[in-house]
Amino acid sequence: MDVLIYNELETEKISGFGKLIDYLKQDDFKSAEVKKIQPNLYRAKLNRSDRILFSIYQYQNKNYILILEYLKKHDYQGSRFLNADIEINEDLIPVIESVEEIQADEKMVYVNSNNPQFVYLNKFISFDDVQQYIYKQYPPLVIIGSAGSGKTAILLEKIKQLEGQILYVTLSSFLVKNSRELYYSEHYYNDKQLVDFYSYQDFLESIAVPQQNIADIDYFMSWYKENYKHKFSAHSIYEEFKGVLTGAMTDQAYLSEQGYLALGVKQSIFHVDERAEVYAIFKHYLHDLEKQNLADLNILSYEYLSKVKPSYDFVVIDEVQDITAIQLYLILNSLSQKGLFLMCGDANQIVHPNFFSWAKVKSLFHRHEELHHGAEITHILQHNYRNAQRITEISNRVLLLKNARFGSIDKESHYLVQSNAEIQGGVYFLKNRPEILHELDKKTSVSTQFAVVVMHEEQKKMAQRVFKTPLVFAIQEAKGLEYQNIILYNFISQSAVHFSEICSDVSVQDLQHDFTYARNKDKADKSLEIYKFYINALYVGLTRAMSNIYWVEQQDQHKIFQLLGMDQAAQSLDLADQQSSLKEWQKEAQKLELQGKKEQAERIRREILKEEIPNWVVLKDSELKHLEHKALIEKDKKAQLALFEYAVIYQHQAYLVQLAEVGFKPAISVFNERWQVRAQKAEQGLLSKYYMNYQVKHPTALLKKIEKFGINHRNEFNQTPLMAAVWAGNRDFYQQLLQDGADADVLDGQNLNVLQIALQRAITQPKYAPNLVGFAALLPQDSIVLQIHQRLFKLESHQPEYMIFQLMYVMSLIDGYQRYARWEKAFDSALLLDYLSLLPKSFYELKRQKRTYISALLSKNEVESIDKYSKYLFKRLARGQYVLNPELVIKVNGEWHPIYQSMNVQRVDFYMDEYDENEPTADLHWEATRKRVNQFNRNRSSSFFDLIGRAYNDKIET
Repeated sequence: MDVLIYNELETEKISGFGKLIDYLKQDDFKSAEVKKIQPNLYRAKLNRSDRILFSIYQYQNKNYILILEYLKKHDYQGSRFLNADIEINEDLIPVIESVEEIQADEKMVYVNSNNPQFVYLNKFISFDDVQQYIYKQYPPLVIIGSAGSGKTAILLEKIKQLEGQILYVTLSSFLVKNSRELYYSEHYYNDKQLVDFYSYQDFLESIAVPQQNIADIDYFMSWYKENYKHKFSAHSIYEEFKGVLTGAMTDQAYLSEQGYLALGVKQSIFHVDERAEVYAIFKHYLHDLEKQNLADLNILSYEYLSKVKPSYDFVVIDEVQDITAIQLYLILNSLSQKGLFLMCGDANQIVHPNFFSWAKVKSLFHRHEELHHGAEITHILQHNYRNAQRITEISNRVLLLKNARFGSIDKESHYLVQSNAEIQGGVYFLKNRPEILHELDKKTSVSTQFAVVVMHEEQKKMAQRVFKTPLVFAIQEAKGLEYQNIILYNFISQSAVHFSEICSDVSVQDLQHDFTYARNKDKADKSLEIYKFYINALYVGLTRAMSNIYWVEQQDQHKIFQLLGMDQAAQSLDLADQQSSLKEWQKEAQKLELQGKKEQAERIRREILKEEIPNWVVLKDSELKHLEHKALIEKDKKAQLALFEYAVIYQHQAYLVQLAEVGFKPAISVFNERWQVRAQKAEQGLLSKYYMNYQVKHPTALLKKIEKFGINHRNEFNQTPLMAAVWAGNRDFYQQLLQDGADADVLDGQNLNVLQIALQRAITQPKYAPNLVGFAALLPQDSIVLQIHQRLFKLESHQPEYMIFQLMYVMSLIDGYQRYARWEKAFDSALLLDYLSLLPKSFYELKRQKRTYISALLSKNEVESIDKYSKYLFKRLARGQYVLNPELVIKVNGEWHPIYQSMNVQRVDFYMDEYDENEPTADLHWEATRKRVNQFNRNRSSSFFDLIGRAYNDKIET
C-alpha cells in the first residue's frame, strides 16, 4: 500500500521510521507487528517502547496507509487520536499478520499522488499541487476560489505554521464556530501560538464593547419597508449605504452630501439625478439609528480606528468578500507588523450587498502601501471538490455569461472552475407543469437530501405552496449551505426582466471560448452593479448542489437557458422516491439551528417530526416563581416536594433552607452539622423517580417520549434529554442522542452546559466521577466568551486557565460560597487539585496538576497582576485564596451578564430569622441546626454579597 504522512509529524526525528515504512509499503504487517487498537486505528512497532499510529483509507478503489502519530514509550494516553482515558493493554491484542485481515471502509475525497503528505481538519485532506504551492507561501496571501475549493482548509493549515498572537476573523458566527472546531479537532494544540477565533462583531468587542446594539440587515429592511416601501429597491439602497456611503472610505465615517453627489458614474449604483433623494433617505436612516440607540457597523468601524491597537502578529480573514473596505482596514490596523495577513474569498458568491470587488481591495492596498510588501500576493484555486462535474460545467457557463455581458471586473474574478469530484451528477431542466411539480414534491418532500432555493425571501411562500419540504431557502439563507440535490424554483421567471437584460447582446458563440480579460469600456454603464446580485445569486444557487440540480421554471423559453445549453425543458421526471429517517431529520434540524436557520428548523420539528408541546410544567421563570410562592407562602405540601426536588438537582441552597425553615423534613435532612448540603441520598431517590429510563441499556419509553416531544424537549427540571443523560451518568445514551442530532449548546435552568453539569456532578457526587471517563471525549469544550475592562476575550479549552475557570464557575455557589461564608476562605490550589483528581486525565494534563503550577496560574491572572498576559480572571482575598473576579462579564446565549448573575446568585441569597429560644419545636436536629445557622447568619450574608457584586455598582440584583 502507498503511505501518506501527517504533515505535523517530524519523521526525521523518529529513529527506525524509514525501515517501518518499508514494511508497511510492502504490506508486511507481520514484521511491522501491526495491531488494531480501535476502529480504523492501528499501531505498528518501531522498537521495544515506541509506536506509530496509523489508519487505512480508500480512494478510487486503492487503499492508503495514513501515518498519524509517533507514540514514544507506549504513550497511548498522550495520543491526539485515541481516547486518553481508555487503558490499552498491548499484550491482549493479537498481531495482524496479513493485509487480508483488514477491510478499508472509509474513503478520502481526493489523494494527490505527487504529494506524500496530508493534513487533518476533522477529516484527512490531501492538497492538490496548487493548494500545496499556496500552502508553502509566506504572508501576505490572498486566496481566491469557488465554494468547495479548499480555501478555508488552506487558511487553517497556514495558521498552524504561524507563531505568536493570531487573529482569525470572518463575518459569520457560524463559520467562526465551525473553523475553530476544525482547527482544534482531535485536540490539536500548538504552544507557540495563541489564536483568537472571532466573528467581526467579536473583533469589535475585543477593542471595546459598544454601548449600542448594531443595526443589521433585518432591521434595515424592516425600517425601509415602513418608511419607503415604493421608492427604490431596498437591496440597492442597502448596498449603496453599506458599500458607497459608509463602507468604501478609510478617512471619514461616511460621505458628505457634496462628496456623494460628486462621485464618478462607476462609484455609485444610482444615477447622479437620483443621489440627492438617496442621501435624504440616508440622513433619515442615521437619525432613526440615533433615536433607537443603534449603531451602523461601518460607521462604528471608522470610530474604532482611534481605539484599535497593534496587537496581532498575523491576521487571517475568511470570506473577505462579505467585509467592507473600512472593516478590512480596521482589521489590518490590528497588526503589529503591517502586511502579515492571509485572506480568502470569492466575489462570485456575493449575495449580501456591500459593493465589494477585488479591485477595491487592491485600491486599499495602493492607498496604504504599508499594508503589504509590494509582491504578487494573489493566488487562485480553480479545482472544486464539492460539486459534481455536470454542476461545475453549468456554473462555469454562468461565469462565462457574466464575463461576456459585463466584462472582467478584475483579474482575481477571471477564472473558471475544474471539478475534481468523482461523480458526473446531473442538471435536469423541467417544465413548470402541475403533474411534474406534484411528482417532484411527492418524491422529495420527506428527504433531507433535497432543498428548494428561490431568489427572494418573498418568493418562499409561493414555493411552500408547491413543495411540502421544510427546506425552502431564499438565496441569502442558502449561502453557506450544501445539499446533495437542489430544486431551483422559478429562479429566472420571477426576475425575468433582470435576466433578459443580463442576456442582452450575448450569443451562444460568446460562451464557446474561455474568458477574455477586458473591462467594460462604457464607464457610464453601471449594469454590473445593478445586476450582479442576480447573476451571483444564480451561481450560488447552482453551487449549493453537490450531485444534482432539478430546475423548474414557468418561463422555460427564456434566452438564458439557450445560453446555458438547456434548450428544451423536460415534460416528465424520472426520479425514485426519496425518504429520510426521523433521526436524519433531527440531525438536519439541529444543523440548521446552529447555522441560524431557525425558520426551517422549526418547520422540521413541527411538520416532519410532529413534535408536541410537553404536557407537564417546566420549572423556569414565572412557573418557578409560582411554585416558590405555593411552597413557601401557601405551604402546599405537593408544591414543597416539587420545589425540594428542583433544589436538590440544582444545589439551590436558598430553597433548601427556606423549605427547612417552614418545616419540610426532607429539606432538613440534607444539611450536615457544618451546615453544608449533602444530598446524595435525596439524589438517589430522584434518580429512581425521574431518571430510571436514563440508567437502562434500552430506554424504550424514553425514546417514545423523545419521538413525541422532540430530542431537545425539557423535563420538569428544565433539562433536555442530553442534559439528563449527563446528570444520570449514561454515556451510551448520551452518545446516541448526540448522533441523533441533540443540541449540546443549550443551557439548563442554572445556565450550565453539558460539560459544566458533568463537572459539577463529578465533584458533588463522589460515585459519579467514574462515569465521567466515558463522557470526556464527547463533551464539547467550547470557548468561554468573557469581558473585562469593557473588552471581549475568549478562553480556549487548551489554555491552562480554562478548566480552572470552569471548576470555579460550577462550584462558586457551592464550595466557594460555603468556604467564604464560614471561614472567609475561597478557592486555593489544594482544593482545585482535589477537584482535578476527580476528573478524567484528558481534562487537564498531569504535568500541570501541581500546587505550584496552579498557584502561579491563579497569581498570574488575578485582578492586581502586572503580568502583560494576565486575563484578570481571579480576585485574591488572602494569600493563596481566590474567587472569580466579580467584574467579569460573561456572554450567555449571545447576551452579556455579570459573572455571578449568570450563575443565579439567588441560589445562596437567603437569611434565616433569629431563632426564638422560647419557640417550641419537636425536631431536635432542626433545633440544633437553627442555633448554628443563626451564628452563621450574623457574619455571612452581607459580606459575601459585598464581595461578589454590591461593591461593583450593584451588578448583582438580589
